[in-house]
Amino acid sequence: VKVQGSQIATLSGGTYQSITTLGSSTLTMHPGLYCIEGNLDIGGGTWKVDGNMDDGITLFVKGNVTINGGVVQIRAPLSAGWTTEPASYGYTYPTLPGLLLYVDSPGGAAAVKINGNSSNDYFRGTINYPYGDITINGNAENVQWLVEVIGNTVKINGTAATDITYNGNNGFPGF
Repeated sequence: VKVQGSQIATLSGGTYQSITTLGSSTLTMHPGLYCIEGNLDIGGGTWKVDGNMDDGITLFVKGNVTINGGVVQIRAPLSAGWTTEPASYGYTYPTLPGLLLYVDSPGGAAAVKINGNSSNDYFRGTINYPYGDITINGNAENVQWLVEVIGNTVKINGTAATDITYNGNNGFPGF
C-alpha cells in the first residue's frame, strides 16, 4: 500500500507486502493486527488509529521500520480480544494487548528508526525488536511516549527533554 501526495486512505487489519506514506497524505488504520511482509515507511503526513482510546493496532513487521516526520498518533490495544472495526466490514481481527510493534528479523538485519519532531505525536505500547537496533530521534517537546522499548541496542537522540520512568503498575502484559 502506498499513500502519497494529499491522498487519504483507511486500512483494516490483515497482511500487506509493505506500507508507505509520503507527502501530506493521511493514513488511518482500523484497530487490529497488521502483518507487513516488507517495510513500513512513514514519510510525512498523518498516521493515526481510529476507534476509542482503548482500541489499537499491533504491527508485525519483517522488514525495515522508518517513521520520518509528520504527525504520528498510534497506540496498542489495552485489552485482548477481537475487534470488528468497522462492524460494517464483517471481518474480525485479533488484538494483542500492549504490543504496538514487533519486528521479526533474526540477526538484526532490519533497521528501526523513528524520527519525530511533532509535538502532536502520540505512541502507546511496546516496541519490541529483540534482535536488532532501535534509534529514536526527535526535538519536539511534549511528545507523548507511553512505551516500553526493547531492542538489542536502543539509542535516543535529540534536544528535547526526555524522561524515562518505570511504573510496574502500568506495564504491558507479556513482557
